[in-house]
Amino acid sequence: MSQEQIADVIVLAGDRGPDDPLAQQADVAGKVLVPLAGQPLLSHVMQAVQAWASYRKVAVVCKASDAYHAAADVGIEYERVEPAA
Repeated sequence: MSQEQIADVIVLAGDRGPDDPLAQQADVAGKVLVPLAGQPLLSHVMQAVQAWASYRKVAVVCKASDAYHAAADVGIEYERVEPAA
């Protein structure tokens, strides 16, 4: 019988900002905010993390803005980390 592993999760949601061609076309602040099936790409990733019950802590590397927070907020606790070079 295998034991399920528990891990920390890091979601890399830093992007090129509004100069990204996809962000420009969708008129959003960054590529991770581009809607797919009515939701920002970042929301889809966070929902996948939420569905995986084996996470301990979640860190999201993204800008400090209401739009990024709204996209990441799917009902799980996470720590936001500022993107860096």
